[in-house]
Amino acid sequence: TTEPSGAALFINGIEKGTSPELISDIPAGIVVIEARKDALYGKTVQTVGKDVLKVNLVLKESLGNLFIKTSETGIEVILDGSSLGDVGDGFFENINTGTHILELRGKEGYQRNEITISEGQSTKVEVNSADSGRFTYSVPDGVVVSLSGDGFDWICSGNIGELKDVPEGRYTVSAEGDDYETIREVIRMEKGKNYQFFPQMQYSDAYLTRSRLNKEIEITDLLLELESSVSENPNELEESVQALDQLFLDTRNQECVFPELEKRFFDWKQQWENARIEFNRLQKQVNIEQDIINLKTAYGYWQEDLVKEQRRRWLPGVYFGIFGAGALGIGLAVWQEPVIQEKIDTAVDTQVLHNYEFLQNLLIAVSVGSELFVIVGLVGGLDSLFRGIYKKDKVNSIEEKMENLSADIDRLQVELDEVSK
Repeated sequence: TTEPSGAALFINGIEKGTSPELISDIPAGIVVIEARKDALYGKTVQTVGKDVLKVNLVLKESLGNLFIKTSETGIEVILDGSSLGDVGDGFFENINTGTHILELRGKEGYQRNEITISEGQSTKVEVNSADSGRFTYSVPDGVVVSLSGDGFDWICSGNIGELKDVPEGRYTVSAEGDDYETIREVIRMEKGKNYQFFPQMQYSDAYLTRSRLNKEIEITDLLLELESSVSENPNELEESVQALDQLFLDTRNQECVFPELEKRFFDWKQQWENARIEFNRLQKQVNIEQDIINLKTAYGYWQEDLVKEQRRRWLPGVYFGIFGAGALGIGLAVWQEPVIQEKIDTAVDTQVLHNYEFLQNLLIAVSVGSELFVIVGLVGGLDSLFRGIYKKDKVNSIEEKMENLSADIDRLQVELDEVSK
């Protein structure tokens, strides 16, 4: 029991409960009994025999100090799981007396010490030592390196690091990880030396078994997904096929082989490859056929344009024909007008005179009309001459395009025949 009650009880530094408490299974002999509650502390040394030992501790305030000597900065000080902050100048006052767990966490690693604070005194802890060496390590991810020596423990964080100022002495260095076999070595740190710890970690049997089972499940699920897949386009499964290929490659590199699953996958992959080849062939055939249809349609459009342009080139002949008819009419009028005029002048019969006057008027009308035809013929002839030259180049361009289209159609037809075999 304690006064006041509710204090944490420690037997030889090991917590055993809260007062009042009946503690059993204590080895016979001298034991150190401590009780702590907040800033109150009590301690006694007793001899345990066969009989029940009744102890009552009166707790009183009992404080001491802690001094941490270190050349490092940025170290966090943790006492019994509670942070005291940065190490600073290393001096910490008013700490409850008794046994404590001191943890030092810094950039270079982690140190854990069990210390005893005495009433009214300062307990000194040295982190660095003048007679020291260095410890360099490199381990895989997930592996923790610890360095245990006389009076302290280091737990190193990170898979690559270096511990500076490690005091001289014998140490047990270990590398532990959930997925690896534990490696332990006993080393001796010497002044000015750099001890390198680069262990070849081996996967544990439990990890290998678990990894094999997980890989088998992953491969089986993906293989079942592929075998049951229904897709019109086999190319859509290519990414999954590559993923399963990579899984099998990874397992072989880890000396983990699944022959039955690999055979299943090989048989399915052969069928998939054949289906993909046939699908791509049919797809190419459809594309070529569509290209041929499109080219033939374009050829038909250009053929219609060619017919139109060739018809337009006939207009010069029509215009020149009109021009010639007009010129003939003028010539006839000029040739016959004096003759008719002479007939009119010598005619006596009124009826004959009337007929000659009609012919004269007709010739005049023909003359005027022919002049109009000549004008139209000249304008149309010049226009037709220009159109004839211009349209010739356009017709040649259309014919060239049609020749190119025809060549493309023939080429695609040959390619279609090869694909269709």
